[in-house]
Order: sequence, then C-alpha cells, then structure tokens
Amino acid sequence: MGRAWEVVFLELCCRRMSALQSQTVKISIKDVDVYGDEFRVAYEEALKYGGKVVLGDRHQEITFKRTWAKMPLWLKVKCIFFTLFVAFFLPSAQVDGKELEEMDSLDTTTQMSKDYPSVMDTFVHERDQYMSYALLSVASERSSVVAVVGSSHIDGIKKNWKQPISIKDLMEIPESVFTVKRIVSLVAIGFAHLQG
Repeated sequence: MGRAWEVVFLELCCRRMSALQSQTVKISIKDVDVYGDEFRVAYEEALKYGGKVVLGDRHQEITFKRTWAKMPLWLKVKCIFFTLFVAFFLPSAQVDGKELEEMDSLDTTTQMSKDYPSVMDTFVHERDQYMSYALLSVASERSSVVAVVGSSHIDGIKKNWKQPISIKDLMEIPESVFTVKRIVSLVAIGFAHLQG
C-alpha cells in the first residue's frame, strides 16, 4: 500500500456520494470500470486505513439551480425538449463509463465553455472556486491531504488557490424569470395558438 494520507478530499457532495455508494454493489457484481470509480476506490482506501474523507464539492442541487437561473431562455427550452425527447423516445438509452470519461476531458470542457458559457460557469468554474476554497481550508488544518478530482477541475483549482473567494455568493440561488412551469406553459400556449 502507498502513503496513508490523513485526509482524502473528494470531488463529491453528499448526494453524489450516496449515489456512488448505492452503485457499489452493482459495480462489484459487474466488475467493470465505471466513471466515478476513482472516487469510490479513494473512499474505500481511506476507510481501510482510518483516513478522514472530506466531501469537498458544492451540493449538486445548488449547482443545478444556479445553472438553471443563469441559463438563457433558448437553452432552457432546448434542455426541456431534449429531456422530453429522451424520456419518450429513448427510454433504454445508457451512457457508458468511457463516454463519461471523454466528456470529462479538457477538450470537451474547452468546447463547452465556448458553446454554453453559462453552463460552464456554474458546472465547472464555480465548482473549481468552491473546491479550491474547501481544499485550502482542509489543507491549512491537516498535515497531509490528497485530493481526488476530475481532470477538468485541476487547472481551475490551481488558478483559484489562495484567491479571495466568496462562498456566500457561490451558494446563493439567483431568481430565474423563466421557470420550467412558465416555459412549458408558454410552449403549450404557442402550440394551442398554432392549432387554433
């Protein structure tokens, strides 16, 4: 066994950790590489030697709400239609671990930041700031810390290291003018008007 770190910092929030733990049984049975497996392995290794596990990512619900609030209307409509299309026409669609690993690549991150800057801001850049702040807090209190994060977050965490970061701002949910309910209502009215 390698070095026993005092703290293992994971790019997970409590909800993602719960989902990962519920997949552990399935993963063990299938005995395949799964996206996120590195977090599960790091967690299990820390528990084996008595290391403290820190879930260092912002709660995904806050990330999703901030993303939705910052999204332009056209992207919200596109997301709703895509979700409905997948739900009705592709019920057995599955994304395998390799596809998710490719989505986590730096090339994909760069392309998404050009195509969807508001999404990248909340899903990557804000989380980089949050994790950098959280990791620095842990590192200032402990003698040995290892962080297990996706490759798309490494540069952002380094960039934000020791920078002034307002966690309060990163946790605030801005008001959204266009809620899902309002968008669906507008689309329904539009279809009714076209039919009428």
